[in-house]
Amino acid sequence: NSDDYLELNPDFLVHMVKADEDDLAACHDAKIPVVICPSANDYFGLKPPVRKMLDAGLTVCLGTDNAMLSAPDIFREMKFLADNFDLDPKEVLSIVFENGGKVLSSLPGLWAADGEKQNFFVLEAALDDPWGAVLGARPENVCLFDISE
Repeated sequence: NSDDYLELNPDFLVHMVKADEDDLAACHDAKIPVVICPSANDYFGLKPPVRKMLDAGLTVCLGTDNAMLSAPDIFREMKFLADNFDLDPKEVLSIVFENGGKVLSSLPGLWAADGEKQNFFVLEAALDDPWGAVLGARPENVCLFDISE
């Protein structure tokens, strides 16, 4: 029952693999984002209803879960999401970067060590297939820059 978990005033909810339309509507009305971990869910034969979440207007973010089952690699998780769900590349990138940034930036203490929020990084990748380059990226392709200087 969505009333039970919403009474806890969560900053966000994780998984929601068995959420129905009423649960999704309640989360939307309460402005509670959802973090999905699809590869960990897949291990247990579960699949989050990502399309229904997006259609319900939820802020959906991507996370990694249970390092015993897979490496906590957001790029690998992003590729899994792109390959196993009916989402276009822009939706995948929005879930990973835009929505994830919104949720993390809204939580106290989760920003760069100098106290300034950073929202910029560079991905070294071939430009002949930009969507494929981003969706197939690995952590070693990321370069962080200090743009304050």
